[in-house]
Amino acid sequence: MMRRRRIKMKMAVLSVSFRVRVWGRKDVIVSIKRSFNRATLVPSGKCAHIIKKSFLNRVDPKGYKWATISEEIKQFYWEEFQKKCHWDVADDGSVKTAWEHKAKQSYRQYIYNMSSRERNPTLEKPVHIEQAVWTAWNAIWNSEEFKKKSEQNKKNRRKGVEGGKAPPTHNGGSASHKQIAIDMEEYTGQAPSCFDIFMFTHTKDHDGKTLIDERSKKVHDYYVSRRADLEVIGEKVDDNDLFYRAVGGHDRKRRIYGLGSYGRSIFLANSSKECTPQDINSHSEQHQVKSKIQKMEDTIQQQQMELNEMRSTINNMRSLIEK
Repeated sequence: MMRRRRIKMKMAVLSVSFRVRVWGRKDVIVSIKRSFNRATLVPSGKCAHIIKKSFLNRVDPKGYKWATISEEIKQFYWEEFQKKCHWDVADDGSVKTAWEHKAKQSYRQYIYNMSSRERNPTLEKPVHIEQAVWTAWNAIWNSEEFKKKSEQNKKNRRKGVEGGKAPPTHNGGSASHKQIAIDMEEYTGQAPSCFDIFMFTHTKDHDGKTLIDERSKKVHDYYVSRRADLEVIGEKVDDNDLFYRAVGGHDRKRRIYGLGSYGRSIFLANSSKECTPQDINSHSEQHQVKSKIQKMEDTIQQQQMELNEMRSTINNMRSLIEK
């Protein structure tokens, strides 16, 4: 029995050694992690390192940002990645798409590390970049147009706050909204609605009451008031559809506010029109709701009058009996 186990272990070692010997010791076996409609490279860190090394091997003189790199140079970076990484042939398309996304992110960080005084205080020229190219890039980075655009992008990322601590976008931590939804379902025993997830990730200490910013408060107020209106008139409430209306639908980048990537699995970005609560809650719909509410108030008032008359009659009868 022991001999059979040793033989199996030797065969396993030989199998692994054969694979490493064919591909090379430093080569990386890449797989794809799929999250909704996005594919990411695994292992992420090793793939990023290989991509970054390809940037050092060849520099595009016009490549002060990813968008200005020529297709020829991008193809070179892709070929360099293929030399060191291997994957299932069936994943070719997904790997290329994931590589493009990863390369774009890595190049942005690569440029930031060179051009930012926070990372490169003396703005020292990297060894792999020629002086003429470095001078040209610095001229662009120091131009008023580039600085203005960079500053605006920084404000957008920080929600308009220039200094100090930027306001939080949510308090879900590093956990994805999908994982939060799974955890909430395991804890409560039922699938959470989009609004449940939103309230968990957008209230202080997850208390379900203290909203973290003004925008989340507006979404909450609209959702709660609109839900109350629908319940008053006896309309069936679709919680996810109501939440979609409350946040204004998809934004211009086809994202759903408050749900992160989890929103892609709930709502399809099949409309080119950006919707807002004001668009959905049209004047005709408001009039219809107000009309129904008015009728119900009239009915309640009529019933109240009849009840008062009955009480008056009962009181008169009691006074006659007492006499």
